[in-house]
Amino acid sequence: MKDTTGLKEFYEANKSNYVWDKRYDVVAYESVSPEVAKKVYKLAKKNLSADSISKIINADTELNLRVRTGKFELSKTPYLQHQKLKIGKNKPYAFDGKNYVIVLNEIIEAKNKELSEAKGLITSDYQAYLEREWLKELEKKHTIKVHEEILYSVG
Repeated sequence: MKDTTGLKEFYEANKSNYVWDKRYDVVAYESVSPEVAKKVYKLAKKNLSADSISKIINADTELNLRVRTGKFELSKTPYLQHQKLKIGKNKPYAFDGKNYVIVLNEIIEAKNKELSEAKGLITSDYQAYLEREWLKELEKKHTIKVHEEILYSVG
């Protein structure tokens, strides 16, 4: 874990294994009701914040509207796939029994993840790599002999 130089070198040598797919930076409003989606769209067009819209729509019950914000990979976010979204506020649409209003802030093309963005996965892969290298070293230094008669007599 303390081998930060080795980790950085491993990351640099294997950068292509840690890639973001195309992503959208969005505020996604999800509701079951098409009427709620229409209200959300009207409020979004007035440039109200996601918190304000959520408070207005969910005044009666928290079940009216779900709001998600962040950067979402298209390949892992079905409700964003195959939609003709443009930067800004997009009209409501239905997908898989739910209604969505998407405010698209930015389209982020596919690119390598930074070390900080995938450190856990990279560290795990690096540890596995170190273990494989260590086992190779041991195999070179030591002959492995299996005494099958002893192995099968244990039982």
